[in-house]
Amino acid sequence: MVSSYTPTLTALLHANRHPARGSAIPRLLIISQPETPGSPPLPGTEVEVRAIQKISSSTGRLATTLLDRQAVTVLAVLHNMKECNWIHTACHAIQDTASPTDSGFLLPDGRLTLAEIMGHHFSHTELAVLTACQTATGDANLPEEAAVHLAAGMMSAGYGSVVATMWAIRDSDGPIIMEKFYEYLMFHAGGNGARAAYALHHAVAHLRDIKGEEYFARWVPLIHFGTCSSSSSADPTR
Repeated sequence: MVSSYTPTLTALLHANRHPARGSAIPRLLIISQPETPGSPPLPGTEVEVRAIQKISSSTGRLATTLLDRQAVTVLAVLHNMKECNWIHTACHAIQDTASPTDSGFLLPDGRLTLAEIMGHHFSHTELAVLTACQTATGDANLPEEAAVHLAAGMMSAGYGSVVATMWAIRDSDGPIIMEKFYEYLMFHAGGNGARAAYALHHAVAHLRDIKGEEYFARWVPLIHFGTCSSSSSADPTR
């Protein structure tokens, strides 16, 4: 069984109406922030980025734009989100339970908030991979708490498929999962981002096999939101 979720039925209906990409290869915006002022360092993000870029160069099925360190600003990210149909965030994030729309990604020049992201509608976008921590964390004390996290905001902004985290993941686990995730998308799914739920399923299973089933807190938190295309007879996941 391959699991996928939705924050609300409306969000899922919106994702189903999202226009399909043509034959052009996907353009991936990578946000890498190994050092953020006031937050612990994340050296694993650099390993994660190198793994993705290696897969990109070896397949020719993925074009990447990298923003890292001081190049990662709120305006730069929003500008490049308009140019790229995929986004990958390897950085810190925060869930603001007092003001959910102030939740966001922690960047050198401030926080890219959920409110700012939801203020745009990126009609060309497809896939958002949010390996930043707490991107799918809600608050049980809020009504409809599942609809106020960053993953839900990305769906509202036009991303039909979102990978997110329910709680903090280990910095060293991110590169392991993401290498397998993008390998599956490129080598088995032909660059089809609509197969993200299947790619995540295989990547999480790989981490579980490496770390052990009993350490479920390390591999459980990554989940998929949105739509996923049906498997085909040529797909090895069947």
